[in-house]
Amino acid sequence: MDKVFVETNIIPDHIAARAPYDQAAKVIFQRAELGQIELFASVLSLCNIAYIVRNLTVHS
Repeated sequence: MDKVFVETNIIPDHIAARAPYDQAAKVIFQRAELGQIELFASVLSLCNIAYIVRNLTVHS
């Protein structure tokens, strides 16, 4: 199984369905769910993701 490092923007793209990148992000997460790849993210990315998603919900 390949190990894939997930860049910070991929996760909010998927969570918030941010076009046009949400479709590519969806494919990445589907492959992980099927066990084809294993995803990794840095702790700092998780903090940045929380900030991005919180701001998306506040400004929507």
